[in-house]
Amino acid sequence: LVCFGVSAFLALRMPVLMGNDEGAHLLYAASVLDGHLPEFTTDHGANDRLPIIDRALGQPPREDTRGVWVAYHPPLAYPVSAPFVWAAGELGPDTWPPLAMRAVNAAAMATGVVFAGLFATEAFPTRRRVGFAAACLTAVVPSVAAVGAAGHNDGLAFALSAASLWVAASVIRRGPTRHLLVAACGLAAADMLARVSMAPSVALLAGAVLLGGLAQRSRKGATARALGGALAVGASALVASGWFYWRNYQLYGSFFSAPHPGGGRPSPGSLSDILTRSRFHRDIWGQLYASVHPRLVFDRADYVLIALASVLALGLVLAIWRRRRAVPGTAAASGHGDGACAADPPPGAPADGIGALGWALVGCACAAIVIQTASFHSQGGGAHSRYLLGIVPVVSALLARAIDEFPWPRLALGVVVAGLGGVLVSELRLFPALIASPDHVHPFDDPAVGAGARAAPVVLALTAAAVSIWVAVKLDRRP
Repeated sequence: LVCFGVSAFLALRMPVLMGNDEGAHLLYAASVLDGHLPEFTTDHGANDRLPIIDRALGQPPREDTRGVWVAYHPPLAYPVSAPFVWAAGELGPDTWPPLAMRAVNAAAMATGVVFAGLFATEAFPTRRRVGFAAACLTAVVPSVAAVGAAGHNDGLAFALSAASLWVAASVIRRGPTRHLLVAACGLAAADMLARVSMAPSVALLAGAVLLGGLAQRSRKGATARALGGALAVGASALVASGWFYWRNYQLYGSFFSAPHPGGGRPSPGSLSDILTRSRFHRDIWGQLYASVHPRLVFDRADYVLIALASVLALGLVLAIWRRRRAVPGTAAASGHGDGACAADPPPGAPADGIGALGWALVGCACAAIVIQTASFHSQGGGAHSRYLLGIVPVVSALLARAIDEFPWPRLALGVVVAGLGGVLVSELRLFPALIASPDHVHPFDDPAVGAGARAAPVVLALTAAAVSIWVAVKLDRRP
C-alpha cells in the first residue's frame, strides 16, 4: 500500500500522457478493446475511443501518428488494462482512460512488492522478519514507485518477475510438486506474453524445476521427471507466446524488437564495451535506487549505492563471524537477548533457503537481465533503469537478510528504509520543476487532477507506513 500510494500520487500529479510512450501503450489497450492487435503503421481506428490522443497530437492529427510503435510488445498487459480503460472512458472525461492505465500499472507494481517479500521469505525460511523487511525495502525503491506511476506495461512485468522468483525458490526447496510445476508453467507462459525481456525469468523457472527435481534423485525416476518438468516449462512459454513472436517476424522481420530499437540513434559501443564501462553501471544503478526520472537523478546517487553495498558487506561479515563462534544456541544463549543478534536456526531446520546452486541460478538470471539491457543499449536504445526492476526483489532479499544479522535489526531496517524513502521524497519534491521545465516537452501542463484528489493516496501511503512500522516493531524475529 505504501508503494501503491506513492505511485498513485505521482500518477495524479503528472499531466496525462507525460510519460514516454504512454499514448502508444494506451492506444494498444484501446486496440485490444476493438478486437485487434495494433501494428506500427495502424491502430485500426482505436484512437476514436480516445479523444485525448487527438488533443495531445494536435488537430488534425498527422497520418504518421496513427501507428502504435510499441506494437511489438507482447499483449498480456493490455487485456488486463483494457476493461478499466473502457470503464474510465464511459464514466468520465477523456483524461480518465490514461489515468486508468496508470492505476492498473501502479496496482501491478504494488503486487510485485508483495511477491518480493514472499520470495525473500522462501529464500530465507529461518529468518521470520526477512520477508517483511524485503517488501518494505522494495516499496521505497524510487524507480519502483516512479515506474508504477506511468501508463506502461512495466508493472505487470515486475509483478510476474517477482512471482517467478518466488515460485522458483519454492520449487528449489520443495521439489517440482504438481501444484508448483503447474504454477511454474503458467508463469513461464505469462512472462513471455508480458515482455520479451522476461526471458530470464522463464530460464530461471526451468532451471529451478530441474534443480529441485535433481535434488530428489534418490527417488526412482527423479532425473527423468526433472528434465521433463524443465522442458514443460519451456514448452509452455513457447506454445503460449510463440504465435505472437512469429507474427512480429512476419510483419517486421524481427521476432523480438522494433526494426529500429534506437530510433536511429548511434550505437554507444559494442556489448562488451558497455558491460565493461563503469559509467554504464554507475548511471543505471544510480537511476534505479536514487531517481524517479532520468532527468532527476539524486546528486548523491553514488553515496546511496555505496551505503547499500556497505549494508550488504557488513551483513556478510557479521554472518561469517557468527558462524565461526564456538558457542551454539540462540540469541539469548549468546547474552544478547530479544534478538540483539539473529537466533541460530533450530536443529533440523533447512539451511538458508535455496542453497548455493539456487543462488547461482538466481545470479545467472540477474546477470542475464543486465546483459540484455546492455545489449539493447548497444543497439542505440536507452539504458533505462526500469529494465533492471527484475533484480530489485533479489537485492531487497539480500539487504533484508544482511540487516537481520545486525545488532538492533529493527533500528537498522528503519534507517535503511528511511534513507531510501528520503531519497524518494526529495525526488518527488523536484517533480513540479521538471514538469515546468522547457527542456521537457509534453502535451499537457496541468496535473491530472486537483490537489484534493492527490491528497488521498498520500494519506493511504502514510497510513500504510505507520502500520508497517507497528508491524516491524511487533514482528518476532525467531524462526
